[in-house]
Amino acid sequence: DQAGLLVQELFLGRNMALISDCGTPVFSDPGAKLIKTCVDNDIKVVPIPGVSSLMTALSILDFKIENFYFAGFLPRESQQRKNELFRLKSIKSALIIMDTPYRLVKLLEEIEANFGKGCQITLTCDLTLPSESIFRGRIDAVRKKGGTRKAEFMLIIHNR
Repeated sequence: DQAGLLVQELFLGRNMALISDCGTPVFSDPGAKLIKTCVDNDIKVVPIPGVSSLMTALSILDFKIENFYFAGFLPRESQQRKNELFRLKSIKSALIIMDTPYRLVKLLEEIEANFGKGCQITLTCDLTLPSESIFRGRIDAVRKKGGTRKAEFMLIIHNR
């Protein structure tokens, strides 16, 4: 158990920082287990402000956002994904969806099939990296412009 080993190091007086490779620890990241182990052992956890892919993506939207629903990663299994997308379609806030880079093309296809070709989206790819790209507009147009790549991404379905 890596969390237990790290906590032992903390008890020995070492300082550590939990850093996520793409985003913020705990937020769609496995850091929660380490933090829980620290909290359970009365070890002080101090947040350090840093880049959050969610906040970065929200900060460049070209429409007013009053609220949003973070859907996170969709299930891997096809029927469960289909059921979740059906459920998400009923939410009338901006939707934030993430998935693994290799499922970007599939996700865009699924969103278009479930929400329609006219669905307005913002797709942010590889935020803060030299390959950063931001695509805005109807999902059918975004798919043609940038939906064939493999990238770390945030997909925002606009208010409907």
